[in-house]
Amino acid sequence: MKNTDFTKLTIILVAFIMVTGIDAFAQRGRMMVERRDERGVFVCPYIPDLTEEQQSQINELRTAHLKEMTEFRNRINENRAQYRSLITGTPADRSDINANIDEYTETRNQMMKRQAAHRQEIRNVLTEEQRVYFDARAGSRRGQAMMHRGAQRRSAGHPSRTPMMRRGW
Repeated sequence: MKNTDFTKLTIILVAFIMVTGIDAFAQRGRMMVERRDERGVFVCPYIPDLTEEQQSQINELRTAHLKEMTEFRNRINENRAQYRSLITGTPADRSDINANIDEYTETRNQMMKRQAAHRQEIRNVLTEEQRVYFDARAGSRRGQAMMHRGAQRRSAGHPSRTPMMRRGW
């Protein structure tokens, strides 16, 4: 009897150590920390020798861009909710579903075009040397940790994935 109790206790203890140790030994990616100067103005930490004027111009561009992207994201979220209603409704009307898909893709299209335009607007503020640094980080704008976390969500079927994303959107 004692042997089975000892075995159960050992198994529980090993499982507990494994579960709590997973996070302790996980490699942490370096996240890009948003820096602000003493006035609270956003500073691009990877672009060398930004002047005060460049910083203020980039901050203005960034603020306007974030406001615009929020509007796009709100439209996309509303579209996703409508899509969910359309595909679960009885009867499901294919023409409405297709129109919803078209609206979603058009919004994403506009969003991507504005992102590209915003990037070019920032490039116009920078000197040639600063553009080299800016362009070198084009693929990792949000930092490696954010990209890695997104990959985990996609592979694990994370609940934050939208119904559209699960259905091949």
